[in-house]
Amino acid sequence: MVMKLIYTNLSNFTGLIHLPLICLFGMAGLLIHQIWIILGTVLAGLAFMFSTSVLLQILACALYNNWWPMLSALMYVLVPMPCLFFGGGSTSFLTSRESNGWINGAKFLTGFSAVGSMAIPAILHHANLIEAGAMWIAFTSFFILVCTILCFHRANLDEDW
Repeated sequence: MVMKLIYTNLSNFTGLIHLPLICLFGMAGLLIHQIWIILGTVLAGLAFMFSTSVLLQILACALYNNWWPMLSALMYVLVPMPCLFFGGGSTSFLTSRESNGWINGAKFLTGFSAVGSMAIPAILHHANLIEAGAMWIAFTSFFILVCTILCFHRANLDEDW
C-alpha cells in the first residue's frame, strides 16, 4: 500500500520533493506530506486573492488615469494595524466577548478603517474626482480583500497552523 502511494506521489513534482520524508517516516511522513500540500494550497490561495485585490486597486487608478482611488489603499494598510498592536497579531480578539478597553479600541479602529475603505471611493465619486467605473473596481478590490481576511481568519483558527 505504501509503495502504491509513493508511486502515486512520484507522478507529480511535489511527490519527488517529499519522497525522502515518506521513505524515512512511513505513514507519518505521508501524513506530513498531505498536511504540507494542504497548507501550501491555502497559502497559495490567500496570496492569489490578495494579489488580485492589489491588482484591481491599481487598475482602478491606471485605467481611468486618475490616482485618487489609491487613497483607499492607504486604508488597506491601516486595517490590520489594530490586530498587530492590540490583538497580539491574532484576529481571534475580533470575535471574542472580552470587554477590555484596548480590545474595544482595536475593534473600533478595525471597523473604522474598514468603513473608511468603502467610504473613500464613494466620497471621491460623489465629489466627481473619480469615475463610476473606478469606484466599482475599488469596491470589488475591497470585497476581495475582505474575503481574503476572512479566509485567513478561518485558516488561523485551525490548529494545523
